[in-house]
Amino acid sequence: MLTENVHLLYGVSYEGKTHKDVTLRTPIVRDALEAEQECEGKSTLTLSLCLMSKRITAIGTVPKDHINAELLADLCDEDFERLQTATEYLKKKALWQNDV
Repeated sequence: MLTENVHLLYGVSYEGKTHKDVTLRTPIVRDALEAEQECEGKSTLTLSLCLMSKRITAIGTVPKDHINAELLADLCDEDFERLQTATEYLKKKALWQNDV
């Protein structure tokens, strides 16, 4: 699976440390299925945060099981936009790799 590294402008705080380096992987349908189950009845924005958390493989030294919508809710708008842009780039990169 393809990955993309993203450096956040502001970062996210976890256990008193600000983490700015994120690794995203290629989006898959299972991400959406799991996010819908976990965020049932919650806002569209919460669903977007949950979906993004599924695609993140690393944020600094934050344990993977602590990367969730709650953690990402503390991101600045600009950092969340960077993650969304990187996700779109990964989709295009996957197409290029497969000569589509």
